[in-house]
Amino acid sequence: MQKIDFLRHIVNRMLAEKGAPKQIVDDVRKIVGKAEDKYKFSSFGGDVRNLAEFIQSRDFDDLIAIFKSVGSIDILVEILKRAKEAYKDYPNVVAAIESRLKELTSGVEDVKARIEAAYNMLKTLEDKGYKVEYDKDNLRVRLKRDGVDLEVKYDTDKKCYKLKYEIKGELSASSYTHLASIAREIDNFVRRLRF
Repeated sequence: MQKIDFLRHIVNRMLAEKGAPKQIVDDVRKIVGKAEDKYKFSSFGGDVRNLAEFIQSRDFDDLIAIFKSVGSIDILVEILKRAKEAYKDYPNVVAAIESRLKELTSGVEDVKARIEAAYNMLKTLEDKGYKVEYDKDNLRVRLKRDGVDLEVKYDTDKKCYKLKYEIKGELSASSYTHLASIAREIDNFVRRLRF
């Protein structure tokens, strides 16, 4: 029977399947690779039971921080769920995974509830011509209309909604005084957005 290796058969495959952001893939592989050497949990010459020690360690906290930095904690949750199934015959590994899953999913459920609430509220803008979409996989809401593109996420560390926006448009001015008036309106609008 083929041994299931945490880094090669679970982490790498899940990163590829879930389309993990490129900026974290190398960092994740590096952290897990170093941990493999440190805790000796590789299925190629190590003992998979040592994976429990890594999952409970500060090194794993660093891994969590990387996924959180790009709002992709759901990928780490899926990695742990797959590992739990793969190593179900190792009670110490399963216990460590369950503990981390409880810690991680409580935050994910909170984010999911907050994003769903934002989605329900923002749907009221559909009557103003916005297309409002709820991206469940990435826990975000997108609003689009001609020249306007907004993305809403929830930052668990800062306990606030984050709004990324892009506004493009074109106006015409009949004179330089009209042009100055438009420029002032745009400046006032931008200042109001900065709160």
